Amino acid sequence: MNFELNDEQRMLEEAVSKLVAGKLRSEPPVFTVSDATWQQRWQQLAELGVAGLLVHPEHGGAGMGVLDAVVVARALGRGNARQPFAVCAASALWLLDQAAAPAFKAQWLAKACAGEVLVTLAVDDDNHRPQPPGVRLEGGALHGRKSAVVAAGLAQWLIVAAQDAAGATQLLAVPADHPAVRIDSVPQLDGHNSAEVQFNGVPLAEVEQLGAGADADALLAQALDIGRVVLCAEALGLMESLWRQTVDYLKERRQFKQPLIQLQVLQHRLVDMLMAVESAHSATLLGAASLHEAAAERSQQVALAKCRIGRYAVQVAEQATQCFGGMGVTDEFESSHYTRRLHTIDMTWGNADEQLRRYAARM
Repeated sequence: MNFELNDEQRMLEEAVSKLVAGKLRSEPPVFTVSDATWQQRWQQLAELGVAGLLVHPEHGGAGMGVLDAVVVARALGRGNARQPFAVCAASALWLLDQAAAPAFKAQWLAKACAGEVLVTLAVDDDNHRPQPPGVRLEGGALHGRKSAVVAAGLAQWLIVAAQDAAGATQLLAVPADHPAVRIDSVPQLDGHNSAEVQFNGVPLAEVEQLGAGADADALLAQALDIGRVVLCAEALGLMESLWRQTVDYLKERRQFKQPLIQLQVLQHRLVDMLMAVESAHSATLLGAASLHEAAAERSQQVALAKCRIGRYAVQVAEQATQCFGGMGVTDEFESSHYTRRLHTIDMTWGNADEQLRRYAARM
């Protein structure tokens, strides 16, 4: 696979970078963003065609590939735009494009690509219990709880993985405003909109069925792997930016009558950080390349990529915080938002330890 960016990808990267620098960042940095502001920023991003990047042009998308999504996510990460591109665009809309009925696509998919409708994935079972029962179909209705659902408080549709009485997976699109759906907002570590979602008997007749059984499992696994790779790319952009911010800070900060960057021990720390960033770049490309492989190989290689990204992200974040000192953990200091986002990405859809278990299970 050729990882050199073509002209179209360079133009896409430049356009997203300009938008992030001009309209998607807060000055001064803030921990939380109002829902109205967030929706306005998502709309601006969608106007570039980014929301429907992986959706077929017939349904209002751009019809581009995963490597293009990697380019976009890396640019978003460099500016820490804190947009749920990986979850709501790369994974959720790709899944709808692959699995939804033609009538549902005609009504909703083009609107989602235009940023008028938000779709998110609700796949993590209730993390408040050691053995969560998950979401299940009982008596023709949906019951259960999903945790850490990104942008659930702003979404119009939730893609939910449920279990039927036979234990088979049912993939469903549930309207977020249904009376039997309760959404409790719980902001993530990085200030991202997130929620706990409770399903209290949503009738199966009032949801959109996307798939069942082995086909649903395969589609969901592929959508999650695409999202994990895009998260890796966002983390790569964050790490690149955080390393540069650390270098600039040590050049400006003086102690013992000299810039801190002249201290050899801090130079060594910067080199370690840069090695982690370059290794993260390789891991991201590995994950992107594996998406074209068979399911088993893809799952293993994506797990390895996200495991490595998680380890490198924590390393870079911790080393940068050590260089910044106490101010590196304050809300007013911009770099602290980068470290929070890196930790959040590590925890999304399986942290480094969980990905290592996934990788080992397939050996």
